[in-house]
Amino acid sequence: MYEELVRQRDAISITNHRTSSHLCKIDVYVPPSIVVPIREQVITLYQHNIHARGFENVTLPRMFVLERHYMDVQHSTMWFILKNFVLDFITDDCARKKILLAHNPRLTEVAWEDDKKLHYHFDISINEIDIAKDWKMFPFKTPKRKLYKDLDKQVETFIERESSLYKQQKQDFLDDNDWVCFSATMLNNNHKPLNNVIPCLFWMKLTTKYLVSSFQKGFIGRKKGDKFVLNHLPLDESLQEAVTEYNPFLIEIISISKGNFFSLDIFKNLFRLKNRLDVHRKLIEVFSYRNDISQRKSIIEEVFHIFLSKNRFEVPKHLVLRKQEEILLALKKIPDYYVYRSQPQFEEHVAFLAERQLKEELIIDKIAHDENITIDCDDVNGYLHLYNLDRLKEFVHFKPTLDIVEDSHVPLHDSTLRQVTLREKTLNHVIYLLTK
Repeated sequence: MYEELVRQRDAISITNHRTSSHLCKIDVYVPPSIVVPIREQVITLYQHNIHARGFENVTLPRMFVLERHYMDVQHSTMWFILKNFVLDFITDDCARKKILLAHNPRLTEVAWEDDKKLHYHFDISINEIDIAKDWKMFPFKTPKRKLYKDLDKQVETFIERESSLYKQQKQDFLDDNDWVCFSATMLNNNHKPLNNVIPCLFWMKLTTKYLVSSFQKGFIGRKKGDKFVLNHLPLDESLQEAVTEYNPFLIEIISISKGNFFSLDIFKNLFRLKNRLDVHRKLIEVFSYRNDISQRKSIIEEVFHIFLSKNRFEVPKHLVLRKQEEILLALKKIPDYYVYRSQPQFEEHVAFLAERQLKEELIIDKIAHDENITIDCDDVNGYLHLYNLDRLKEFVHFKPTLDIVEDSHVPLHDSTLRQVTLREKTLNHVIYLLTK
């Protein structure tokens, strides 16, 4: 079901052409079969939800809406299709064509054609690099673990306790702290699916400990495979769009990633572990620390040190600047931001971090393409399983932009998690080959 929904995006067409060594232009065409039903539903929403003098307690005439709110209708339609179809489609298409994205696509223009077709124009930054073909033979010495016997006892206790508690959960039912993958299909006012409109895929963390949104309440007590209707889709609190605020959506639960306890089977599959001893050794990586750095982080640092020393390349300055902006936005959410900001050479440290992150991403993306590594729903489930547990989060190196997974009450687009999951799976693939 998950892979089928991803493939349905092929109804949209895309063309791309290089304009320079670091820039590619992408044109996305959305056909009338998708645009017209959504635009008509947007018009209907405005008819029922806009208040106008002289039309109290009645549905606004269609012509009145088109005359007074034409640009609003166009914008709402364009925005909904962009956010829920086009951006995901570009990510998938670039992955299939092995185009290495150095940054998120930048929308440069949107053009309507006869109110029935949409053309989106993007610039994407690319940075093609070469990786030594013999990288699998790089000499690699795994950083040593601490030899305290207490660490082994901690790991064994962790495995026994967490595995037992995990098995006591109902695997197909949603609980607090679980992640849920669901499809959302736009409905008309009679709660019937719009013709030819592709379901959108999202992931969301269910949290009921504190304030629960009305949208999340609709998921409480649900199980995998359930279908139900919710009256809005909260994608971004800063964008109060007519489509997501007032339109009903058919929700179907595709997959559930349990979020409270450690799963031995998921962990073994993620890291290609054969037995209990392998699991023990792998878990030691996040229990053993030297100078406040875990063995896992030391391994990752050593991997990238080797790759960067044997594969030297430069990253264009404009890409570094954009990455710096992302890092600064993330830092501003931290309570101690102004303490960090006051430190000497703060900007130099941010610039160094931005360049380092870009180089790591480019190396991993290149290897993923060369090795033909792909992901499925189980991979995303595994990624979220690690990220959701404080003890296992140390295994996760690549995270979504701005750590938006922490803002769990807002559903995340599937492509956001697919990209970081692919990078994480590729990194684990590299470590596995270098250390086996």
